[in-house]
Amino acid sequence: MDRILAEELPPAAENFLRAYGSKAGAKKGRRSDVAGDGVADLRAVRQLTLVIHHLRDATWRCPITEAQAQLLLAAFGRLQPVLRTVISVAADMDVPGALGLASAAGAEEGADEGGASASSAASVLNTVLLGLEAASLYSVLSSCLSAPPSLVVEELTSAAVRCLRQALRQLALPLLSPPSGSRRGGGGGASSSASAPAGLPFGDEETGQICGAAASAMHSMHEFLCRHRLADDQLHQLVHAALGTFFTASPHFPLCAAAEELLTTIFCRFESLRPSALQEILVRVPKLPSGRRARQ
Repeated sequence: MDRILAEELPPAAENFLRAYGSKAGAKKGRRSDVAGDGVADLRAVRQLTLVIHHLRDATWRCPITEAQAQLLLAAFGRLQPVLRTVISVAADMDVPGALGLASAAGAEEGADEGGASASSAASVLNTVLLGLEAASLYSVLSSCLSAPPSLVVEELTSAAVRCLRQALRQLALPLLSPPSGSRRGGGGGASSSASAPAGLPFGDEETGQICGAAASAMHSMHEFLCRHRLADDQLHQLVHAALGTFFTASPHFPLCAAAEELLTTIFCRFESLRPSALQEILVRVPKLPSGRRARQ
């Protein structure tokens, strides 16, 4: 535990702040300034998440002492503003609007419409992936055994729930349910937008990235709910979003496994939500394909 807090956490936190801190602090409201255009560089957030997982695992063997808690709180205090920004930007993003507005602006200026669409798609993808990774990091950190209660910040918790819900509702589920007669492009990228479902310029590769990040965030939210409580409206949002993963034309099985884990935790720990969860299932079941459609 001492080695993690003294040797692993400080450099990982510095890398995270160096990668995203200046952008988040300077241009808090603009997604392109937070995540950047082009290929998302998630190495810093993933390195920090790995350290937090090591810390979480260590708390299972020995509780956090008061001195260790102070070190953890000091590090979290520096990370919290950046975490809040990157999660909130992803949570508040209107994906169809972001893609459409950028494309329209490019057309008005006489720019190449394909290039504008590719840049917009890359920016949106980067922002969502970074937000999901940061939400997962926060959920795991606040789920450490014997961790200080002040690690749980209501604003961050609410943003993490909204980020997961929006990523599923606006990207993952539409990409897994292409319109009848269409299919996802095998090559991936914005260049395959003609074959992408629901008008989204993402192919199989991007769909896999989004679903993988959403599955990780959902699993981390399951860990959070094993230690803490959420408001009923936030739990309803999670139930609705998680159930949607089972009712897609092309289920993503790691995402379904994470959703099953999250729903089981909610169903077992929050008795008051059981009737509404069952009602949600019963409403959706008739929409499942049957007959020839099911065989396809």
